[in-house]
Amino acid sequence: MIRFLEGELLPQWEAACRLEPVFGGKLEALLAVYGMNSPHCDFWVALDGDGLPAGGVGREGDTLTLALSQSVDTEELTQFLAAVGGSWAEGRDPYLSSLAERCGCAPRSAPLLEYRGPSPPWAAREADRLTDVYRLLCASDPSFEKNAPYGPWLCGFSARVRSGRAAAFLCQEGGKPVSTASVYHLGAGYGMIGSVATLPAYRGKGYASQAVLAAAGWVMCRGAIPVLLPAGEELLPFYTHLGFPLGGKPGSSFCPNKITWRKYSVNNPFFKIDERILTLAGRAEERCRPVFEEIDRRAEYNAMKVLSAFGEHRVSESTLPAPPVTGTGTLGGIP
Repeated sequence: MIRFLEGELLPQWEAACRLEPVFGGKLEALLAVYGMNSPHCDFWVALDGDGLPAGGVGREGDTLTLALSQSVDTEELTQFLAAVGGSWAEGRDPYLSSLAERCGCAPRSAPLLEYRGPSPPWAAREADRLTDVYRLLCASDPSFEKNAPYGPWLCGFSARVRSGRAAAFLCQEGGKPVSTASVYHLGAGYGMIGSVATLPAYRGKGYASQAVLAAAGWVMCRGAIPVLLPAGEELLPFYTHLGFPLGGKPGSSFCPNKITWRKYSVNNPFFKIDERILTLAGRAEERCRPVFEEIDRRAEYNAMKVLSAFGEHRVSESTLPAPPVTGTGTLGGIP
């Protein structure tokens, strides 16, 4: 049985996330950031025949994250994915590959690497401006902007950073950001590292190593295990050298839109949008980019003003009155 997450199911949900803690950690982090009633995310808990937790499912945008156990009903889950839809599903093998096979999809797999080295020094600094991180990612990979438009990327990532569930790191040369790595999700004892990128002209100088180790150190300082999924097999020697040995269970991703019995999908929508509207929307988003960047700059500046005032007047979290719990999974209803 797969049920939409509600308050009375929270204990089962938390237990389900711990059954597969790497991707379950992402689900735990998303719920902590956005809450149960957020328009940004949906959450479901899978129960076995005895009503015990068998897995957790979350949808952020058009990406489905699956944290599954051996007791999950694969047939039911396959039909569930066909009903809810999305562009991508991610999770651990062998369960995800089995689902992909049932859906007629070819999964993309990469070994899930856990950091086994000592607590590393932080040669890279935490990013002051997320806009700098985004620009670097786009300059390093031309496809990044298409896959992650600025507005949604900034809103999602900044929310996780503010909640302490994510962080971005930058290496600079001559004051110019040249390499980056991020902790995208921290939860269930794991921190997922991703978006490792270096400008082409600065590769081979050790900057990516510094950024990745800074991200790993940030995770370890919070009592969690750093993990990552390399973007390609050619990167395995690089990560192994840094302290991410091979041997972990593979993680996979596949596109559930290829499910043959699904009528509606992002790639073949049941509604038709005029291409002229899509073109105008893209132009409008590009024209709004400077406004979003200015909002980001002002938000970061105002946050620093508040933190500075807190420090000057010795105000801490314990000084403030506890806000009421609203039942949305967040304090005071604020994600």
